[in-house]
Amino acid sequence: MAFSAGQLDRLEVDLLKFHAPKPSVGQGGQVTFETKSYSLQDVIRGLDLKGREAMIQRAYTKFCAQGVIVRSGFGYKLTKKGIDLINQIKKFQ
Repeated sequence: MAFSAGQLDRLEVDLLKFHAPKPSVGQGGQVTFETKSYSLQDVIRGLDLKGREAMIQRAYTKFCAQGVIVRSGFGYKLTKKGIDLINQIKKFQ
């Protein structure tokens, strides 16, 4: 998927950045990057987007259709394709 500024709006970019892999320190001090599954309520609280649930759901539906984010339990989790998209976004910003 090629990134273009017209493809994603600000909310979608914020959602992708929220799901970006976070560093965690393992045994021996080794740093690894892990993707976590976040529920809709976690995202609303984390991004302070109360009242925009429908917009977030639409963005997740779009991302799931493109294979950027997948359903994981009661939440959503970023895929390898999503990580690549985040890296492309960071290059343009």
